[in-house]
Amino acid sequence: MKAGRNDPCPCGSGRKYKHCCQAKEAGGVGQANAGRPAQAAMAQMIQTGIRHHNAGQLAQAEAIYRQVLQIEPARPDALNLLGLIAHQTGHNEQAVSLIKTAISANKRVPDYHHNLGNILLALGHFDEAEACMREALTLAPSAEVNNNLGNALQTQGRIAEAIECYRRAVKLKPDSPVMWNNLGGVLQALGAIEEAILCYRRAL
Repeated sequence: MKAGRNDPCPCGSGRKYKHCCQAKEAGGVGQANAGRPAQAAMAQMIQTGIRHHNAGQLAQAEAIYRQVLQIEPARPDALNLLGLIAHQTGHNEQAVSLIKTAISANKRVPDYHHNLGNILLALGHFDEAEACMREALTLAPSAEVNNNLGNALQTQGRIAEAIECYRRAVKLKPDSPVMWNNLGGVLQALGAIEEAILCYRRAL
């Protein structure tokens, strides 16, 4: 959904679209003097979209991300965020396609691989989900990724491997009740009751 000339600019500047980002677009993103302002404006638009996204205003966030992609079709952060909205609204196949395109544009962002892994896990594609999460971990250590990889492994009955992931998760984020609870659950399943109780107490 593209803003009208007299609408408020989606970048959040408070100015009319025709006096803000439309004028920058018209000047040509590729021009030497216009490139940086246009990039700054798009970054501001992304931040505005994220604020809407975090507030649960998905339609407004989606409109902003799509406008950014009209200006820069291969912009990876907009593709990733749009993919998350697709996932949140139940369009998982579209979400996979969008985030895979984001990864093609920039393979070095761990969140893109993690997000793709979570969506593939929701679709039941366990091997692909595991590969994505492991790729995210090669790029940066993360409690959240270790926890979700543990979830993927536990779903497949790979309990010992799941325990190792949950242990890494709580080491990186010892104040997470969810991760301690997950570790307690797999230890209980293995019959390690005393250690499981300790984990549950930490969660509480």
